[in-house]
Amino acid sequence: MKEILEEISRGFRGQIGSFPRVAALALLGIAAVGVSLLWLRGRLRGRVSADPAARELFRHLCRVNKLASPESRMLARIARVYEMRDPVELFVRRSLFEGAASALGVEGGLIESVRRKLYEEPPVSGAPPAP
Repeated sequence: MKEILEEISRGFRGQIGSFPRVAALALLGIAAVGVSLLWLRGRLRGRVSADPAARELFRHLCRVNKLASPESRMLARIARVYEMRDPVELFVRRSLFEGAASALGVEGGLIESVRRKLYEEPPVSGAPPAP
């Protein structure tokens, strides 16, 4: 009986040395897949809007208002951070833009440039400039 137990014991000792490496690699692989899926979910969730028409209108308004690429990205970031269903609201609700831009700590020059392009009225041709 003692010999049988010693034989079983030797068999276990041989398996123990190789098992943790395989288990560790499997766990590491599962963890990598999990982290990748979480990252992908975050990227997909962070889109400006789920509605393609709203995204297209947002891009169109950026072009019409002659926003530079950093300015457009800032507006898209604001819409993403605040999970806005309709980011077009940033173009018509100045208070929404002001509160969000200052809360995100965006560069002052960028905020001022967008503010000027979106919310200040262009001069009327033939009218004297405002004092």
